[in-house]
Amino acid sequence: MTIEKVKSIMKTIMIEKLSIELQEADYEKKLLELGLNSLLFIKLLINMEKELDVEFPEEIIDPNGVTNLNQLAQIVLSM
Repeated sequence: MTIEKVKSIMKTIMIEKLSIELQEADYEKKLLELGLNSLLFIKLLINMEKELDVEFPEEIIDPNGVTNLNQLAQIVLSM
């Protein structure tokens, strides 16, 4: 899987499931700047697990551990 594919899936989830619009530059913004509070972050992770058939380790669940969406995409690629 490529980073572009992960970002595409992530963008679809953000728009359709979380009602958060996402632009290319937003992948470097802090999660809170995008409007992702802890609850929405968990919803993002759950939906990504379903769509990508992955299981995030518990330490990822802490939103302070992931600073932006690019970092999250890189974590998915490393799994």
